[in-house]
Amino acid sequence: MKTRFVASVLVAGLLVSGCVHEQPGLVLAPVGPAKAAPLAYELSGTLVVYSAFEVGPHFYDSFNKHRYSDYKIFLPDGKLFRKVHNDNETVIEGPVWVGLPPGTYRVLAWAGRREVTVPVVIASRQVTTVHLENAVNEPIAPTAAAGH
Repeated sequence: MKTRFVASVLVAGLLVSGCVHEQPGLVLAPVGPAKAAPLAYELSGTLVVYSAFEVGPHFYDSFNKHRYSDYKIFLPDGKLFRKVHNDNETVIEGPVWVGLPPGTYRVLAWAGRREVTVPVVIASRQVTTVHLENAVNEPIAPTAAAGH
């Protein structure tokens, strides 16, 4: 009987100690950003147009630099897609970089003293560069740009 009692106490002790034993906490999967569709800027390409230089004073500038003339971007069906003010707004000379969805476009820009239309292809994550600034080594007249 004593053996039974001792065995019962040992079994009860093991059962109780199993309940008291500290269980590891709940382990969850790591948390991070959701997998989403690529953002528009990740799929877009870039267009850089070195159009003819503008002439004339820029009275409100604190620095003197060449400015590239503005241009227009058209869709293949001829509709105006965007007007671009072709100044990067910094002290460093250079045209503005324009992000566009991949596709084909037509650029209407100044080359020398005349406007030209240039078909361009924009590819995802690629830069398409158009050089028109030295087409005729003369800057455009300020009145010519205002007429279009």
